[in-house]
Amino acid sequence: MGAASEVCPACGTPVIKQVEKRMTEETQQHPLEIETITTPKEEMAVFVGLVEELQNNLSFQRTKPSQMVDTYINFWDKNMNVREDLKEVFETECIPITNCVFSHYDGEEVFKGSLNDGQPHLMMQLIFTDFGEELDRFKQLDCYKLFHMEKDNSGLLYYSIDCGEDAQNAAEIFTAISVRVFDAPFNLIDSFITDKKGDSKKEAAKDARNNSYLHHKKPKFVALKSFRKAIKKTF
Repeated sequence: MGAASEVCPACGTPVIKQVEKRMTEETQQHPLEIETITTPKEEMAVFVGLVEELQNNLSFQRTKPSQMVDTYINFWDKNMNVREDLKEVFETECIPITNCVFSHYDGEEVFKGSLNDGQPHLMMQLIFTDFGEELDRFKQLDCYKLFHMEKDNSGLLYYSIDCGEDAQNAAEIFTAISVRVFDAPFNLIDSFITDKKGDSKKEAAKDARNNSYLHHKKPKFVALKSFRKAIKKTF
């Protein structure tokens, strides 16, 4: 009987159904391997020039490991005037990207051992009330769970993060927070400045302790002083 025969030449029995059945069974036993095509994760957009400025920040830290180094952000409108609304928000709710952040409670560094370990750091600290749209939007970000949180008796929440020497990661997080939490414009140009002549780490730590809750002093944001000094230098 030929391979293409549909019936047996001797008895006339159809054979095509048996062939189809056998092929179907073989296919079920050995299914085709379909290649899964995956697309790379979309890269988060960052403020133009921020990664480079943070790399400058790291370079300054390596040169002067005993000093505080802060990178600030400026927001301009279309006429190159300062956006006062955003300036106020960032003065009160977001300190600069710096190499050490301090606890509101006892004034010690939030990330123990990071103050004088001789290594560069890119840290941020956000300050929220325990209610409000900004906090809700912040909690929706993927990076939210990476932050360390402290709460004081007045209801203020302090969220801190240490990105180490990863300028790209720090830039992505800062951009996401600025745009998605505080509604900052994304099209920033020449908007970053790094203060490499800040206080010594020793002075910053002392100031933080003196203004901490544990020492019963009236709370004030240590970082705001350096922020305002940088603003005066810039404008």
